[in-house]
Amino acid sequence: MIKIHDEGRRIVYSSWALWFLAIVVTSRLADWASVIWVLPLVLVTIFITRFFRDPKRQPPSPDPEVIYSPCDGKVVSVEKIDWDGTPYWNISVFMSVWNVHINWIPISGTITHREYFSGKYLVAWHPKSSTENERSTVEITTADNEKIKITQIAGAVARRIITYPIKNQAVIQGEELGFIRFGSRVDIRIPLSFEPQVRIGDTPQGMVTVLAKK
Repeated sequence: MIKIHDEGRRIVYSSWALWFLAIVVTSRLADWASVIWVLPLVLVTIFITRFFRDPKRQPPSPDPEVIYSPCDGKVVSVEKIDWDGTPYWNISVFMSVWNVHINWIPISGTITHREYFSGKYLVAWHPKSSTENERSTVEITTADNEKIKITQIAGAVARRIITYPIKNQAVIQGEELGFIRFGSRVDIRIPLSFEPQVRIGDTPQGMVTVLAKK
């Protein structure tokens, strides 16, 4: 059976209830031509159920020299950028509606900064989405005092970004960072002491694929 994430249970159960009601009404009408309008509802229900699936994933053990992918998706950017006067790697992973939309903590540390920005809803692979779209950012400071910044970015159809950790909270690699409903993107900024292990076009899995390591 598919395990449903807490963020989607109400939506999924409501969809299945509506689908069941439609089947009951159709059977009582005894008009099989009316099945045509039920079929799209079935497909939507299956899609919603699949979207909110919750595959439990944990790394073998926390590793301070490894940064796992915080999400499933497709790598759309791997580049060096300047962040507050310091060069960093920036890796962007686009999450389509077919991907698992849970976000995970990629490395252990402490949340030293958290900030939310309201904004536009450009398609998530658009270059300006990282600076103009609705987004939520957390900064993780590791035990080695290295800073990793993760930004959850809303896409054209995403309308809710959920971020669980709060400022000053200690987090462990593999814990849930949050959830983004429907198409979206995650940017992760990594110190140059780490070397990217992915390239554009790769399709990482959250907490399975090593994004970067020392």
